[in-house]
Amino acid sequence: MESTSVGSIKIIIKMLLNSLLGRLGMNIHKPITEIVDKENLYLIASTRESNWKQITEEDFLVTYYPEISKVICESHDIDYFKASYITILFFQN
Repeated sequence: MESTSVGSIKIIIKMLLNSLLGRLGMNIHKPITEIVDKENLYLIASTRESNWKQITEEDFLVTYYPEISKVICESHDIDYFKASYITILFFQN
């Protein structure tokens, strides 16, 4: 009886460790893909790592990471902290 309980404990511990390692190993920073207009494209492209393609005269398909990039903001002469604040307001709506 003792040997089966030891085996059961090993299986439970293995399952717990695999579950935890699987969760901790997941990439939580996933890109977002959506269709936006020119104004929103400029906001996204000037503050984030992004790729885009024009699909109509007014609409663009853009894939971007939700985190604001300080390096990209600085390359566009945009204040990183203001961009963070504006983005919070923009994405709450």
